[in-house]
Amino acid sequence: MIHASFDGGAREAVATDVFQYDTGQTLALSGLPGDMEAAAVEVHYGFDGDEQAETRTAHYDRRTALWLADVPDIYLRRACTVRAHVYAIRSQSQACTLYRASFTPIARPAPSTEVTPAQNDAWAELIIQVNAAIAGADAAASRATAAAAAIQESADAWETRLQAVEARVPGNMVQEIARMTLSVPAEGWTQGEAGMWEKKMTAEGTEADSQTQRVRYGVAGSQIGKVMLAGCRVDEDGTLTMICLTQPQAAFELDVSVEEVVLVDM
Repeated sequence: MIHASFDGGAREAVATDVFQYDTGQTLALSGLPGDMEAAAVEVHYGFDGDEQAETRTAHYDRRTALWLADVPDIYLRRACTVRAHVYAIRSQSQACTLYRASFTPIARPAPSTEVTPAQNDAWAELIIQVNAAIAGADAAASRATAAAAAIQESADAWETRLQAVEARVPGNMVQEIARMTLSVPAEGWTQGEAGMWEKKMTAEGTEADSQTQRVRYGVAGSQIGKVMLAGCRVDEDGTLTMICLTQPQAAFELDVSVEEVVLVDM
C-alpha cells in the first residue's frame, strides 16, 4: 500500500518508500474528509508531462478513515514521478480537482520476469524502424513499377515506329547488322532516381535515336531467371544501357542482336 497523508488541511501530499516494480498497489489517502460532497470520487494518475491520465475510482473506508484507489501497474514500472489527482464529480455538469498526491518509485533492478522500460523503448524504436523500412520498400517498389511501365511504353512506341516503316513498302525486310554476347560484370551498376539499376556497356553497331534500328536482347547462361532485366536503351552510338529492377548479384551474359529495317525497291 502507498500511503499519502494530507496533514493540517493540506491540498498536496507526498508518498515515500515506494519501490519500482512493486505492482498491485493501492493508494491510501489520509487526512481527507470522508464526505467530499460528490456523487463519485476518482483518482487520475499520470507522469509529469502526460497529456492524459489513467482513471481509477476511489472509495472511502470508514473503518480506517482512508480514501483508497488502485494504482495502475504502469506507474510502478518506471522510476519517474507520478501525480495522482483526486477528482470529485458532483454532477453531470460539475467536477473539480480537490487534492493531489505524488510519489516517485525508488529505482531497483528489474525482476527476471519483467520487461524493463529500456527494453520497451528499444522494441518501440525497432517497430518504428521496421515500419519506416517497409514504407521505403513500398515507395521504391512503386517507383520501380512506374519506371518499368515507362520503359515498356517506350519499347512499344519504338516497335510501332518500326512496324510503320516496314509497312511503307511491301518489300521491306529486316537485316541483322550485328550479333554479340556481352559479358556483364556484377560491379559498376548505378541506381537512378526511379530506383532502377543501370549499367552502360559498349555494343558495336547501335545508333541513338534511330528510326529504323531495333535491338533484341536476352539474358543467357546460368543467370537466366535471376537477373531482373527490365529493358535496354541506346543513349549513345555504339553503347547499350541495361536497366534492372534490382542490382544483379553476379556477372551474367547478355545476347544482343542489332537489326535494321531495310527498304527494298520493288
